[in-house]
This record gives sequence, C-alpha cells and structure tokens, in this order.
Amino acid sequence: MNDIALIRQELSEMDTLFRNVIEFIPSFDITDPKVLPYGLKSHTRSVSWIVEQVITQQTKYHREQLNLEDVDIDLPDTCLHDCEIKKEGKIYFVNVKITNAETRDNKMEAI
Repeated sequence: MNDIALIRQELSEMDTLFRNVIEFIPSFDITDPKVLPYGLKSHTRSVSWIVEQVITQQTKYHREQLNLEDVDIDLPDTCLHDCEIKKEGKIYFVNVKITNAETRDNKMEAI
C-alpha cells in the first residue's frame, strides 16, 4: 500500500472511530442559564474546548468498547494534539476540531 492510500485508510478509521464516540455522548446542556444568563457567544473558544474535552474523555472512557488499546488525554496545554490513541500497535496523534455539521459533512466528503 502506498503512503497516500495508507493515510486515507487511517483517516477513514479515525473518522469511523469518532463517529462511534459521538454515539456514546448523551444530549447535555453546555451551560446552566443560572450561571450564564446571557449564554456564551457562539464564537467563544471555550465552547469548542469543552466539546473537545467531552469527546476525548468519552473516547478514553469507552476505549474497550471502541477496541482501543489506550487513549492518553493527560497532555500538556502546549501539546499540538488533544489525545494519543493506541490501536493495533499504532499511535495516532489526534487534534479534535469542532465545526458545524454542514461544514464537517462537506469536508468529510472531500477526504
């Protein structure tokens, strides 16, 4: 298998993995209106950070069900990726990014 085909295969595996992680995440309120009566602005980076934390922690928590050997989420804030996933002896360095559904679906079709 050439390098491009391998990269595409591994991207597809990670795409499937994180789509499965999303199935574990229940609906939840990201803020309590009693604490933030005016809500968070839609462009606030903290919203993305919270969602990234939910995704990476759920990935680690459900690692056995996802057939993963390990998920490291205890990385320094200066790290370029959000988690390290070990699967079948390989380590994947994953940087979780949050986009709206329309944008995400369009990007996924382009890969």
